[in-house]
Amino acid sequence: MFAPKPAWERKLDTLAVFVSTTKRTAKLAPKAEAEHRIVWLLSSDYDNYELSALLQKRGKSGFSKGRGVSASELRKRRDKPWIGEQDRAIIDAIEAVPAYRGSGVLYRFGLECFAALVDHPLVYWNDGREPAEVVLEKPTLHVVRKSDGIFVSPIPWAHKPGLVATAEGSRLLLYEVDTQHNELCEAIGAPCIELPFEAEGRLSDLMGNFPKSIPLHTDIAPQGGALREEPTDSRLVLQLRRDSDVLRISCFVRPLGELGALCKPGLGNEVLVSDIGGQSTQTRRNLSEERAQDKALLEGCPSLEQAEIRHGDYTISGLAMTLAVLHELHKMGDRIVCLWKEGEPMRVDLSADMSGLQLRFGDTNAWLTADVRVEVSDEVTLRAHELVSKMVPGTSRFVQLNDGQFLALSETLSAKLEDLSGLGRVGKKGFTMGPANAYALSAWLGDIDSKSAKKGATLANKRLTKVRESGSLVASVPKTFKAELRSYQLEAYQWLSRLAHWGGGALLCDDMGLGKTVQMLAVLAERGTKGPALVVAPVSVGPHWVNLMRQFAPTLRAQQLETTGREETVAELGPRDVLIVSYGLLHSECELLTKRSFSTIVLDEAQAIKNPKSRRARAAFKLQGEFRVVTTGTPIENNLGELWSIMNFANPGLLGSSRQFSEDFGKPIQKDGNRDASARLRKLLSPFLLRRTKSQVLTELPAKTEITLEIEPGSEEAEFYSAVRETILAEIQVGLNRPAQQRMQILASLMKLRRIACHPLLGDSNASCGSAKQDAFLELVDELREAGHRILVFSQFVGHLAIAKANLDAKNISYQYLDGSTTKAKRKKAVDAFQNGEGDVFLISLKAGGVGLHLTGADYVIHLDPWWNPAVEDQASDRAHRMGQTRPVTVYRLVTKGTVEQRVLELHARKRQLAEDLISGNEHAGSLGVDELIHLMADVRDTGERPTRPLHPRE
Repeated sequence: MFAPKPAWERKLDTLAVFVSTTKRTAKLAPKAEAEHRIVWLLSSDYDNYELSALLQKRGKSGFSKGRGVSASELRKRRDKPWIGEQDRAIIDAIEAVPAYRGSGVLYRFGLECFAALVDHPLVYWNDGREPAEVVLEKPTLHVVRKSDGIFVSPIPWAHKPGLVATAEGSRLLLYEVDTQHNELCEAIGAPCIELPFEAEGRLSDLMGNFPKSIPLHTDIAPQGGALREEPTDSRLVLQLRRDSDVLRISCFVRPLGELGALCKPGLGNEVLVSDIGGQSTQTRRNLSEERAQDKALLEGCPSLEQAEIRHGDYTISGLAMTLAVLHELHKMGDRIVCLWKEGEPMRVDLSADMSGLQLRFGDTNAWLTADVRVEVSDEVTLRAHELVSKMVPGTSRFVQLNDGQFLALSETLSAKLEDLSGLGRVGKKGFTMGPANAYALSAWLGDIDSKSAKKGATLANKRLTKVRESGSLVASVPKTFKAELRSYQLEAYQWLSRLAHWGGGALLCDDMGLGKTVQMLAVLAERGTKGPALVVAPVSVGPHWVNLMRQFAPTLRAQQLETTGREETVAELGPRDVLIVSYGLLHSECELLTKRSFSTIVLDEAQAIKNPKSRRARAAFKLQGEFRVVTTGTPIENNLGELWSIMNFANPGLLGSSRQFSEDFGKPIQKDGNRDASARLRKLLSPFLLRRTKSQVLTELPAKTEITLEIEPGSEEAEFYSAVRETILAEIQVGLNRPAQQRMQILASLMKLRRIACHPLLGDSNASCGSAKQDAFLELVDELREAGHRILVFSQFVGHLAIAKANLDAKNISYQYLDGSTTKAKRKKAVDAFQNGEGDVFLISLKAGGVGLHLTGADYVIHLDPWWNPAVEDQASDRAHRMGQTRPVTVYRLVTKGTVEQRVLELHARKRQLAEDLISGNEHAGSLGVDELIHLMADVRDTGERPTRPLHPRE
C-alpha cells in the first residue's frame, strides 16, 4: 500500500494544476488628469476604506478649507465646467444601491471610485493634513523563508475577482484581482500556508514555470522554466510630489529596472520574478547594498536631515529648503533616479561659483560703473543685477531662470552679489554708484582674481587705487599745530586723513565735549595748502571756531562774511584760508558759496540739515568740495531720514535717493524691524562714521549723575491741567475725522499741555493757581547755592525762563541770561562773565544755548522741562560736563506728575537709542505716529498705563 501524501504535497499538487492551466493577463485601470477643485479624503476602519469629498472655492488667498459634498450632489454637478476629467471619472464610478426600507436609491463611493483616484494630486488621509497616494499594484505571490519553515502567501488574499485595497504607510495600494489570481488563492486555500524545508526543491521548480503574469517575491530562487536572469539595480528611485511650497519624497528601489516593481530599500524578498517585455525575468536583490544606498542619500543630500519623516517619506516645507534639496539631489547624479509623480517639476541643474565671475569697471562723470557678469555655462552668461532681481524670495542662493528651472549659486558668489546689490543702482551699464562707494567697492573686490576684473576706466582705476593706498596711510600732525592731541583724537585725525586721501566724506559723531573742533582744526591745518576751506556752524559756535583756530592753528586764517564785500571775500580766498559762515548765511548766500570749490567743507552741529527739504539742507547739498566732514553728537534725533540727509551731504549717492533710502532701509527698519536691512545699512555707513563716548575715552572726566525729580502738583493746579486735557481730547476726537490736519492739531495740543505742565500761566495768562514745579526749582536753587554750587538752568520755553528770572530777581539771586534774541556780543559777554564767577545761575534757552558753549564753571544742571529727545538735553548738559571740568556734575530733570511730561520721559528710553541704532549695532529705530502722540496725553496719574477706554475712533 502507498502511504498517503503529506498535506503540504497535496497543496503543491493543487498549485501545480493552477500553474499548468492558467493563461490570463491582469487588466490595468486608466489614469486621469488632475484638477484642483475637489479634494478627496480617505479614511479606514480596520480593513474597510471609505472615500469622501470636499468642495473647495477659490479665493484671493487660494482655495478655502472646503465643505463636505455627498455622492448624490457630485452626480448633479458632474457636468460643471470646473469638474476635471479625473474627478468626472470618479463621479461616474459612484455606485447606486437600493435604499434601505423603501423605494429609491442611495449613492456611495465604491472601490471603483478608488481606482479612478490613482495618481490624483489631491488625495489626503482623514482630516486633509496628511497627503495620500493611491497606487495600482499587481497581485503577487510572496514566498518567505523563515527559521521554522517556508511560508507562501498570495497578496492580496481574495475570495473573488475585483478591487482589493490595503494601506502601506501613506499609500493606499489597490490590487485588481482577476480570475487568475483568484484561482491562485483558491489553489492555495488560505491566506498563508507553511511548507517544510524539504518542499523547497519542488516549490522552486513550480515557481520556475509560474505564469509570467503573476510577479513573484521570493526568498527561494525559481529553477527550470524559461527564466531570464538580470542583474539587480540597487539605485534609489525617488518619487517626488509637490503641492504648493511642500515637497514630498518617497524612496524605493526598482531591482528589475524601469518596468519592474517598486520595493522599499533593504526590505522584502531577495528574489523577484516578473514579466518584463513578455519574458519571465528574475533578479536577486542586494538588500545590504540597498540599505547602504538609503544611508548614502542623507550623506549626499544633508538638507533632508531637516525634513519631516512619516512612513519613510520625507516632507520638505518652504521653497528655499525645497530648492536646496533638489540641488543636492541633482549633484548626486546617476546614483539616484528622480521621478516627478505630481506637481510642476522643478530642476536645479545649473550652478555657478566665483570662477564664473566677470568684472569690468568704468566711470560716468564722478560716478563709478560696475558691469558684473556670471558665466553659468558656455551658452549662458547673466548680468549680476539680473541674477539679484531673479533670486527666489527667502533664499540667497537660488535664481529662477524660467518655469521650473533654477540656478544654484555658491554661497561665496551669492554673498558677493548680494553685497554688490547694496552698493549702487542698476543702470544701462550695470551697477552705478557714487564716488563714496569706492571704499565699499574696493572692500567688495577683496581677493577676487585680478584677471577677471578688467578695469578699463582711468577715473575708476585711480579712485580704487587711492582707496587701497589709504589703508596703509599714516598722516603726521603738522608741526605748526599747537595742541597735543589725545590718543583718541589722534585716532580720529588718522581716520579723517585716510578718508580725505581718496575723497570719502566723514561723519564725526563723538560725544559732546570730546574736542571734535580741535580734531578738525588739525585736519584743516594739514590740508591748508590744498586750497581754502569752508566751515558752516551755528551762530553761537562760530566765535568758538575763530578762537580755537587762533590758539591751535595759527597758520590758518579765519575769514568771515561781513555786511559788505562778500563777493570779494569769497573770490579772494586762497590756501590756508578758512571761511566761517552760519547756517543762515549758507542759505542766503548759497549762490555765492557754490561758485567756489573748497578743499575741505565742515558742517559743525550738522543736525541743522537733518530735514533734507529745508532750505539750509538744499543749500548744503550744492556746495563743492574735495573732502566733506560733518560733526554732530546726534546724527539721528528722531528718524532715519535725518541720517540720510546728513550722509547725502558728506557722501552724495552713497545711500541713493531719499525715496530709495526709504524703500531700502527706512521703512524696513523703522516699521518692520528688518535686521538684514539694518545690517546692510551699518555696513555701508561704518567706513564713514566714527563715534566715541566720553565714558569710553575720558576716564579722567568726573562722574555725571542724572536725577529725575517728580513733583506733585497742588490740587488746583492738577484740576486745571485735567480740565484742559479733557477738552483737548474731545476736540481731537472730532479732528481725527480730518486726516490731513490731525497730526498738526495733536502736536499743537501736546505743546499746550506741556506748557501748562511747566506753569499754568504758560497755558492761560489768567490762571490763578500756582506752580509746584517753580516752587521746587527755587527750593533746589537755594539748597545748591548754600552748598557752594553753581547752576545751569535750561528750558525750551522762553516764557518759562522769564518766570524763573522774575522769581530769581525777587529773591536777589544773581544770574546770567541767554536766549535766541541775545546778540553775539552779549552772548560772549554772558558766557565769559559766568566762567569768571559772576552769577550763581545761568538761565539758558535750550535751542539757543544747547550747543557751542563751554560752561565748566557750573557743576549742576537743571532742566526745567523735558524735551522730546534726550540727546538734545544731553548736549545741553554737556556744556558743563566736558574737558576742563574738575568737579562731578549732577543733572536734575524736573517733571510734573500726572502730566504729559511723564509720557515724554517714556520716550526717552527709546529715543536715547536712536543715535546708537546703526552706529552701535542696535536693531530698532522709529518716529512717533498719530496713535503714539495721542497716547502721550493719556492720564498717567494712577497707573502710568495706557488708558482702557479708546482714544481713537478706529480702535
